[in-house]
Amino acid sequence: MTDQDRLAAEKEEMLRASEEKNRSLIEELPVAFIISTLDGRILDINQAGLRLLGHQSKEELLKHLGQKVLFPVREREKIRGLMEKQGSVSDLELSLRKNEGRISVLLDAKAIANRQGEVVGYRAFLRDITENRILEEELLQAQKMEAIGMLAGGVAHDFNNLLTVIQGTIEIGLMKLDPSHPLYDHLIKIEEATQKASGLTRQLLAFGHRRILNPKALNVSDLIGNLSRMFSRLIGEDIELRLEFRPGVKPVFADPAAIDQILMNLIVNAREAMPRGGIMTIQTRNTLLDEQFARTYPFVIPGEYVHIIFMDTGLGMDQETIASIFKPFFTTREKGIGLGLAVVYSMVKQNKGHIFVSSEPGQGTRFDLYFPACQEDCHKDIPTAFSKDLPRGTETLLIAEDDGEIRELFRHFLEGLGYRVLAACDGEEALALFSAHRERIALAVLDAVMPKLNGPQVYEMISVSSPGLPCLLLSGYSEEIVRRKFSRSLDVPILQKPVAMRELAEKIREELRG
Repeated sequence: MTDQDRLAAEKEEMLRASEEKNRSLIEELPVAFIISTLDGRILDINQAGLRLLGHQSKEELLKHLGQKVLFPVREREKIRGLMEKQGSVSDLELSLRKNEGRISVLLDAKAIANRQGEVVGYRAFLRDITENRILEEELLQAQKMEAIGMLAGGVAHDFNNLLTVIQGTIEIGLMKLDPSHPLYDHLIKIEEATQKASGLTRQLLAFGHRRILNPKALNVSDLIGNLSRMFSRLIGEDIELRLEFRPGVKPVFADPAAIDQILMNLIVNAREAMPRGGIMTIQTRNTLLDEQFARTYPFVIPGEYVHIIFMDTGLGMDQETIASIFKPFFTTREKGIGLGLAVVYSMVKQNKGHIFVSSEPGQGTRFDLYFPACQEDCHKDIPTAFSKDLPRGTETLLIAEDDGEIRELFRHFLEGLGYRVLAACDGEEALALFSAHRERIALAVLDAVMPKLNGPQVYEMISVSSPGLPCLLLSGYSEEIVRRKFSRSLDVPILQKPVAMRELAEKIREELRG
């Protein structure tokens, strides 16, 4: 044994001895505790640490690690530098080896020095924050989609109105022109460009629709089977399409148009990944996402799901690309605009589903989509807004809505159910009507965003003289955005536009009953 080896052995023995007297206390700690050399080799670990790393005993852990260390070189050097400079580390976020993967932890550590004052190792407490990081990433992605959705949805809506005028004018012109006319071919080209522009706005509008408009109980195997002929035309002759459906796949409660769009975008994405042809496979099955799955992915609610597997044998992706594919406007193609998979992500989430992707360069790509399986009552037909069994009433309602067409729609609908309706075009008129008919008004329905005074401001002023008056807020924004924009303590039900007439009628009746 060389002097260097002997010195290293003495250091490790000294580290073990210094901690022996605290062993009983350390073993009972609910937080992971380790003793490590500066180069990252574990010398000792308590039971909480073993659980954190997924091992039953110290012997199993040390055998699994062998000569490996928990932290990568860059992180070890960072720890070493801090220890030698300041003797401690506080709330340092690191990536830690766990079995064949990695987890995120917060490190709090103190240096251990020998008799000469040389730092030879450290004692450390580790807290697993992997779940927090997963939730934060999910929230960050949702916030990005929400912000871009609001912007893109508004722009696309206005732009589509312009395209409608252009397209309609071109169609009229083509009807009046003979195909031999010299301008005919030019108009055809303009029409084709308009159709392409309209397709882009439909992609943008997918971000803007933060609410599923037409959810139904549907069988995804049947839906995919019905679309298979269209899929075949999209992918071309050099790509083989395989459909593999397990028997007895349960229905899901989702918007069929959204599921169509999800599948079409995945088809197009896979086609681009197989420039020399290949195999595209779509599978459906029932599956159970259990508590263990939910612990790994805390945004998933355990239960029965319908599992759609979408695979291709294309070029595949590296991990850096996978981390970005759902980001709006990210693309690896020269002519792509980067909305296809971002739209997929948005629509999956709107339908209360989850999507995961796995891939390696040259090994193809796999998307796993999970949608909650329907319960028994999901099979019932959704009643139309004007069905005869809608709840009715005779009370007086105050409606404040600055959009004239929506205001008249609400008035006509609610008066048809027997209510007396006082309609205002803005916040100030709503307050004036309330002051004149305070004793008669039983409930207020207020648009959240109106000229002069917004809905929450009107509600606050009304509540001063009638603190118990029921109220509903309507908004084109999500409930979270409304509460963040106006007040998180806003104790009023919020209905998101476009609101279904049945939902409005039932919610009014519910609030009037108290």
